[in-house]
Amino acid sequence: MSVRQSRAIAGAVALFAFAAMVLEVALVRMYSALLGQHFGLLWTIVLPLGVGLGALIHISFAHRPPATLRVASVAHLTTLAAPCAAISVIFGVRAKGVDNFDAASVQQLLLFISTSLLPFVFAGLVFSSVFGGSARHSAGILRTTLAATACGFVASAFFLRFGPARVGLGVAVAISLSAALFARASRFDTEHSPASTSFVATFVLGMSVVLAGEIGAPYLKLASLRWSGIEKTDTQIWALHGFYTVDKPQSNTALLRIDGTLGRYIPDGKQIPPLAVDEMPYLLNKGQDPVLIVGAGGGREIRAALRQGQVDVHAVEEDATIARAIMRGSAYEFSDGLYDKPEVHVSFGGAKTYARTHVDTFQRVVIGYYDSQAASPSGALAARPSFVLTTDFIQDLLGALRPNGTITIMRPDLELDRLVALMNHALRARGSRVPGMHMFGCARDKLSTVLVKRTPLVAEELSTLRTHCRRHKFTEIVSPDAVKDESRKGIMVNGDLSKPTLGQLSDLRAPTDDRPFWFYSLPANRLFSTLGDLRGLIDRQRVLLVVVGGALFASLIGFVAWLLSLVLPARTWGYQTRPPLLRASLTLSWVVSAIVLFGNAFMSRMEPIVGRPDVVTLLFPLAFLLALSFGAGFANRFEHDDARAGLQRWLLATTFVLAPLYMAFDGLLSLVAELPFTFRVLVPVLILGLVATGLGVSLGLAVRIAASWGARVFAYALAQAGIGAALAILIGTFIAMNFGYASALFASTFAMIIAVAFAASAYIKTTSIPSQYQPLSPSDTAPDDEPVTNEESAMTSSTSPI
Repeated sequence: MSVRQSRAIAGAVALFAFAAMVLEVALVRMYSALLGQHFGLLWTIVLPLGVGLGALIHISFAHRPPATLRVASVAHLTTLAAPCAAISVIFGVRAKGVDNFDAASVQQLLLFISTSLLPFVFAGLVFSSVFGGSARHSAGILRTTLAATACGFVASAFFLRFGPARVGLGVAVAISLSAALFARASRFDTEHSPASTSFVATFVLGMSVVLAGEIGAPYLKLASLRWSGIEKTDTQIWALHGFYTVDKPQSNTALLRIDGTLGRYIPDGKQIPPLAVDEMPYLLNKGQDPVLIVGAGGGREIRAALRQGQVDVHAVEEDATIARAIMRGSAYEFSDGLYDKPEVHVSFGGAKTYARTHVDTFQRVVIGYYDSQAASPSGALAARPSFVLTTDFIQDLLGALRPNGTITIMRPDLELDRLVALMNHALRARGSRVPGMHMFGCARDKLSTVLVKRTPLVAEELSTLRTHCRRHKFTEIVSPDAVKDESRKGIMVNGDLSKPTLGQLSDLRAPTDDRPFWFYSLPANRLFSTLGDLRGLIDRQRVLLVVVGGALFASLIGFVAWLLSLVLPARTWGYQTRPPLLRASLTLSWVVSAIVLFGNAFMSRMEPIVGRPDVVTLLFPLAFLLALSFGAGFANRFEHDDARAGLQRWLLATTFVLAPLYMAFDGLLSLVAELPFTFRVLVPVLILGLVATGLGVSLGLAVRIAASWGARVFAYALAQAGIGAALAILIGTFIAMNFGYASALFASTFAMIIAVAFAASAYIKTTSIPSQYQPLSPSDTAPDDEPVTNEESAMTSSTSPI
């Protein structure tokens, strides 16, 4: 391979990887908005699963070793991937909800998944061809691919503002340009015919015309949102965290929605909003300031505080899009500049950090329907947890209260028992022996509000709150002296809620920063019975349905791949036995699974520590992928016959780094949480980069080992790695929901140890030399002389006459 050819191939692979990552992010965001956030989780596996399927297909026409890279074929495959990328978004924008899960909805869902997988199947074909046919350069190509993927993830945050449909067409153009680079590289291929320039140029021009046409006269528009018509929106903003829309005002309010969910209210700045249940705390200690609003959102809770006479209102908003692009942007005039009023002080950042730095400061803390985009009353459960509803954060808020201060939280009725249990855990952790004496709650319109006082409520305060609820026809649900529901009364006073009881429908364990408040409320003793109840999964546990269904689908593909390795004869792979195939594939699969498990668990756990979801979402994946790329580059420094030993050493070294990190994880994070913002970012990034570098070296060596065995073996190994990555994403989510992120990190360590055990050796090419018979002496020519090796023959020939 010449220098010019290798550079053209490296550029083509980098551009393809860049485009694939941008397309993956666009598809996840588009289907989260159209089908729901729980289905967005399913679309996070289309890239690795598609690559795995493409690699499986590649086995059927890959050449047996020794084989050289046919760049022209790769160029043609890449060309065909371009229209598939366009098709994936053209079908997607017309997607409608599949909430009923009837036959028609399931068929529609399968169609969406199939069209989304298509471009990544071609990516699997291309990567299998390039890596399998370039064993010597595989680690360098991997380094370039990972770096381009990191750049693609960052670029997607910018490109998304143009909408997923237009981004998908732009990706199609980028992929066709990648095909053009492959076509150029084929010109330097002296062993095979070059790619068809006219064929490649046709698709480059065609995709460019399609994109230009959509820009000039947009026609790829979303068909609908889940609970609102797209035509009813005034503002539409695409971002990494979701699709933000603001409906046209009705009844003096506008709804701020994320991914088309139920929404958060933006009251008209010139009107008085209706009385809400969560205004109860202003009845106690009237006129005392200040008040803290956690999750400023559309400003409904801020407006309520101002109406109740508060003149020192502090609010915290973590979502940059809401705070800047909407409340200080498109909705500024409608809200009458609510965020900039002199009585209001809005901080942009982490609520946890804000509470820790304001000890004994606030008279009231109000947490409204903080994450209403979860839409849990409708059964569509979000796939992202809430770090606000944890005992760690509630304890911080209790510490930020004055001695007679209160915390008020509004949640859907379905989550009331979990909310009461949360308050019970937090109050007991702060030293209260009778948590039930601190709580009072009312409900209206399927939303429950619980007020918690730092000190026990007295009779006069209870009378004031109860009178208020009756006057406004609110339903009393929680109080120290009158609870109609005996099971809820037990939740208020029980000191140990960690073990589920018979008939318990919700998980009442204490949510923590490590195992936060998921919209997955299933107690452990009901898991298997729920898995057998399909209708119950559809109605109440859709995150679990998506996780289990996606894992079964990926496992089925993995089972087919395993059967393929058994059915095909050994000579198909170029060897007489299968161990090289199985060990090379298992090595790469377990290394990739360890990387995915560690990356997802670590980065998700950092959100409450850093306090800025936008920074965690953007910076941490960038640092992780770049560190993997940096580590992969070191794989070239190992000798070919030392690849297995190097892989084992690096995996063990990374495991030894991760093991103490796992054991001291919570203590380390508690120290980091006290640092200034810059160090709260830098310290986790350094830890992430250190572990990722070790994993990157291991990944580079595993790729080199698999590629050394030929194109077919590498294609099979890549297929298993893609399937393993998809399963790791879903299984890691399941572990985090049930056991916490520390358990997911432990699973990553376990995957590394298995990778060490299955580590394969690289293929060492040996030359078969016929045996030679050399007489022992010039006079001895017996026919039964022993054969000698080539080296012995050379030594003898140099010292003895022939």
